Amino acid sequence: ITLVSMVVLVLSLALKLALGAWERGEREGKALACVTIPRLLEKQLESIVHGPGINTRGGKARFSFCGNKNAFSFFSCFAPMGSGLQGILRMTYVYDSDRKTLFLYEQPITRDEDLREELDPLSEKWNGELKPVGKVEGITCFDLMYSGQDMVDPEDEDQWKEQWPCDSLVPPRAVRLAISAQENGPHLASVWYFRVGKQTRF
Repeated sequence: ITLVSMVVLVLSLALKLALGAWERGEREGKALACVTIPRLLEKQLESIVHGPGINTRGGKARFSFCGNKNAFSFFSCFAPMGSGLQGILRMTYVYDSDRKTLFLYEQPITRDEDLREELDPLSEKWNGELKPVGKVEGITCFDLMYSGQDMVDPEDEDQWKEQWPCDSLVPPRAVRLAISAQENGPHLASVWYFRVGKQTRF
């Protein structure tokens, strides 16, 4: 009986240690995502592409910047070293607050057909054909705001907007991101500021 009790005790302790290590690893992984995502955004926004772009029959297509509070889309020529996707890419970040999941879409742009609204995850005409290249679960806050001011003031709430219209002829001057993987997300979020075209630390 004593031997059985010891075996049960050892197994229980091993299970407890394993669960603790798994939970700790999960927390650390989420915290790491809150740093790597902004770092990736920093590079992508530094290399933003905007302007007339490829003309379509409707004459409306261009490399536009579209943004709202929980999602945004823009064109960039940045791709991580070794990535199979190079050239001009449409980058789209979509945060699902109900599922606490951030989705990342990357679409190479090589033909005018690639600019169809059906392939744009932020378009009402999106057909779901474009699949995300990645997703990060456990994100409790992903709030975006945009500024069109030349002189960006992080403390001036009046210059930050929750929407950047897709039909704007120019992208915003700066993007503000609040991101967290903590349970009390919005109150414990880390805040990042990015200069579009050139990242600036405030």
